[in-house]
Amino acid sequence: MSLPQGNTVREERVISERMSFQEEPNSFPLGIKTPLEKGSKLNETLFKMNYEIEDQINDNLKNLLMTKKGEKICFNDYGTRLHEIYASDKSMDQIYNDAMSDISIATSKYMPSISLVNYYSKILQNEEEMKKILEDTTKFKRLKRGSHFHNIQKSLTLNNKGSISKKKDDENSNIIYQITVEYKIPMLNQKQDKTYSLTMNILTSK
Repeated sequence: MSLPQGNTVREERVISERMSFQEEPNSFPLGIKTPLEKGSKLNETLFKMNYEIEDQINDNLKNLLMTKKGEKICFNDYGTRLHEIYASDKSMDQIYNDAMSDISIATSKYMPSISLVNYYSKILQNEEEMKKILEDTTKFKRLKRGSHFHNIQKSLTLNNKGSISKKKDDENSNIIYQITVEYKIPMLNQKQDKTYSLTMNILTSK
């Protein structure tokens, strides 16, 4: 009597993973996807990865714009001053012009392969969009940690006795700005006039 032929459960799982892996248009990871998430695909290790060049460029641009100048070791001018600009007491027109200039300088130096098309921002305070962000606990906490760290840096002062003092934070004056940057990738889309969009949220205290 011959034994029944077939695959074990483990073998079936391996075959299934290989088939799904082969169906992906690009099976080679280009970089780690941010914010960090646990990897789940066959060729991923600890973190999820970007497989399309457009996704990697979008990720790189987001990290460039959301990094505060001075945060990256050995690259003091990497990043932007967006958190500082939007936390200032200037008029919205001045904030808009300063932010646009800051983004342009950062991208022309660290991401010259992209071409900026448009930039606009709006306050989400007392709007439906802010409610959605506040409901996303993880996202809001991440925004608040970044804002709190920035506020600590800018509020440290020396008193008359030579010791460091810190102003008390006003927890009731949080404002969330939604920033959208539109751009093109000329080298990637020579035949198609395709525009990409990146939307970020910055939480500030005034």
